Amino acid sequence: MNVPPIRIKPFFRKAVKFVVSLFCVACLVVFCDKVWTGRNDIASAFDAFFSSPHLIAAEVVLLFVNLALEVFRWQKLRSVFTQGTWRDDIAATLRSVSLGNSTPANIGEHVGRGMTYDNKGSATMASLVASVVQTAAIVAWGFFASLFFFGTGDDFVPSVAVSVCLWGSLACALIAAVLYFVFRNRISPVGSWGGGVAFAFVINVAKVAVFSFQFALLLSVGSFPSLVVLFAVATYYFFVTIVPRVNIIDVGLKGGLANWILTPLCEESVVASSVIFIWVLNIVIPSAIGFISLAFRKRNS
Repeated sequence: MNVPPIRIKPFFRKAVKFVVSLFCVACLVVFCDKVWTGRNDIASAFDAFFSSPHLIAAEVVLLFVNLALEVFRWQKLRSVFTQGTWRDDIAATLRSVSLGNSTPANIGEHVGRGMTYDNKGSATMASLVASVVQTAAIVAWGFFASLFFFGTGDDFVPSVAVSVCLWGSLACALIAAVLYFVFRNRISPVGSWGGGVAFAFVINVAKVAVFSFQFALLLSVGSFPSLVVLFAVATYYFFVTIVPRVNIIDVGLKGGLANWILTPLCEESVVASSVIFIWVLNIVIPSAIGFISLAFRKRNS
């Protein structure tokens, strides 16, 4: 009997995807159980959110600011690689959100952006660069947050989280430097694209500040968040970024990380309700709009 050879790389990829998906599902089950157990307290937290029209209005405004910054930074990056219009950039952003949030490791976000332009290869390359820039901005915020907590000397968040955030961000910077050194002869001179990427990074830093403030505002139940809460949220987003997950079902994983990092500062019910609120507002709603955009594209094609 002939036994077909086992292809290691495809098998490994499938195994990783399966493990990551299983992990996210397990986290979701645990989180849902905690939500059900503490449903009365969480309902009270939601009542506090919705009893403040100013808080809800601020969250919605910040959502649109977030999306506007994402479109703007994508336009700056995309223009380095290929031609396109603002209408294309808006559609690409919404499609990247919907497809990215429904696929492991955000793979779909590159498909969503690439499919929008005539030069799909260049647009996909721009999307890969955009993903690196996004990660770099979150890691940078995590680094400064860890320095802040080391400087205070107080256990506002778990010391293990602060240490991992500090050394993890430094490790990311080192890996990025090594990769650039190794592949520097295979990429175009920095002068031809460096300015656009640097500008996109600055925009991305602002975007991370906006969605961190959005989350911190909920944790503070409408009060202006303190620096401690803002940097705790930055630490949380660092972990959300480096831990493998499937976005559309990662609310359980996010809930577990938030509970670990943020409960020393906020009540557990407020943390859980904030995670759910942000997940629906920033993930589910934009994803639904992106899928509608995809449906119109198929109808018109």
